[in-house]
Amino acid sequence: MATLLYADVHVPGPVILQLRLRGVDIAAATEEGHERLEDADLLVLATEMGRVMVTQDIRFRVLAEHWLRAGRGFAGSFSPTPNVEEPFIFQIMSGDKESSRNNLIQ
Repeated sequence: MATLLYADVHVPGPVILQLRLRGVDIAAATEEGHERLEDADLLVLATEMGRVMVTQDIRFRVLAEHWLRAGRGFAGSFSPTPNVEEPFIFQIMSGDKESSRNNLIQ
């Protein structure tokens, strides 16, 4: 089963389009009228939809780490790293509060 994604407002439209053209199931906050929601509300929404948050916003990583320390689960999140030499490496965070993999995966 494919992973469902949810793009926050910082993911450019052309990136979303290219993912869709490659068969990725991705919803976007900007297309659903959620561009003014707070980060925590977007993460709740993505989790309720069973979608992993895609973001370029470092605040999501901080929020996700806070939720994991508090024992609060979420569907997951990932974002591109600021690594110029390897621009397609993503930071992936498991949102499974029961998993031993609640750490950052690169």
